[in-house]
Amino acid sequence: MIVFCFSATGNSLSVARHIARTQADSRIIGIREALETPSAVWEDDAIGVVTPTHTGRMPAPVERFFETADIRTDYLFVVYTCGVTPGLGVNIACRQARRRGLQVAYANSIKMVDNNFMLYDVRRQIETADAKDIPGHTAAIAADIAARRHYIALPSVADRLMGICMKAMPSFKGFYRQYRCDTGRCNGCGICARICPVGAITRDGDGHPEWNRGCIRCTACYHNCPQSAITHAHIKGGYCQFRNPDVTLRDLIDKD
Repeated sequence: MIVFCFSATGNSLSVARHIARTQADSRIIGIREALETPSAVWEDDAIGVVTPTHTGRMPAPVERFFETADIRTDYLFVVYTCGVTPGLGVNIACRQARRRGLQVAYANSIKMVDNNFMLYDVRRQIETADAKDIPGHTAAIAADIAARRHYIALPSVADRLMGICMKAMPSFKGFYRQYRCDTGRCNGCGICARICPVGAITRDGDGHPEWNRGCIRCTACYHNCPQSAITHAHIKGGYCQFRNPDVTLRDLIDKD
């Protein structure tokens, strides 16, 4: 089994690991790594993608992967991680697969801590995480995939409405311009640039980060800065970093 993963703060990587553990010969491959080998043929008895939703949709790198990857499998699965709703994510994944002549056999989502500090109070998300029974839902999804269950979690009316609303939201094209670096805290380690999944961060002569319009608002730089030196002009509920407790910074850098 091959599990492709896109993860900014570790939620999706944690779920991908649980799924991979159900089969001895499983591999987890980062979406960024997969995109860097466009000529590769990905073939296995089961292939899946575990990814967060970005405002109710598929992150741009994951969408690009679906558009270009040569996937050959009898069992294709997609699992979304989200804070409140997967929005139209499942529908988008199924549509993208059909365009490539593929059929999604299993599509589901799991509610976890949402890292989108513009839309949600991250501290409150962390405090209420136990109510989501993340371990139980993760285990159930992993068991479904291990059993090769065929199931598509179609979006509810609320999911559809949320997805439509999110689609109509401003694209936050200036989002990257609103990041701030506390130069008194920043030690120039470069973790932010290394962990950015799309290479949207460069560093100035002092090693401080500079963002460009390639930013996809994944918030990996903000949440994973070891010095807590990165902030943003629009943070709901106050500054709060999050990384899935089952995942280390090194894990994310290796699997971004």
